[in-house]
Amino acid sequence: MPPELIYSTPFFISAVLIFIVALFCFTRRGTRGAWYLTLTALLGGLWAASEGALYLGLDMRVNMAIIYFQFLVVAPLPPVALLFAFSVFG
Repeated sequence: MPPELIYSTPFFISAVLIFIVALFCFTRRGTRGAWYLTLTALLGGLWAASEGALYLGLDMRVNMAIIYFQFLVVAPLPPVALLFAFSVFG
């Protein structure tokens, strides 16, 4: 197995698992805070998938585009997680 896949595989596996959590939360969207948890899980899964893509050894331009995408994904994550905590715990 190439070293790029050894480093990136855990990120892709965790992204799939996080997307499964997001799907489960989306099916339970009637409960309190489920929308915020779904959005938090989606953002976390997108970050994990993009972090795994960084370890694949792609072109520098592609890596820079992935880093910019990661910033767009990670920037709203703390406020959404805070909104989730407020909606669940009051």
